[in-house]
Amino acid sequence: GNIDTAAIITNLKSTISTQQAEIDRLEAKLAQQTKEREEERESLNAQVTSLSERLSELSGEVESEKEKKKEVEKEQEDLLVLLEELNTKRRKDKERMREKGMEVSEDEEEEGDDDEDEDEDEE
Repeated sequence: GNIDTAAIITNLKSTISTQQAEIDRLEAKLAQQTKEREEERESLNAQVTSLSERLSELSGEVESEKEKKKEVEKEQEDLLVLLEELNTKRRKDKERMREKGMEVSEDEEEEGDDDEDEDEDEE
């Protein structure tokens, strides 16, 4: 009786000790994995933050380039309007010169290099 009870108690203590060691091992493993997941999460959050900042930066650059493009297009439009105004004035000036009997080159309808024609008229 007593020997069997002592053997059973010893056996149970051994089993409990083994199970406690396994529980300790699993708890340590869980703690390590939890720590690793937390580090991964922090790293991913840092990457997301960095990428969000870069996206914001690039979006700002795109908007800036769009504004520059608009300004250039507006300048080109203004220059075309100015060129048309100058051409209109030139035609009117030539008409006035003709009315006063002055010699005028007939190149206003040509879409080429006007300098060559003007040089020929000056000779």
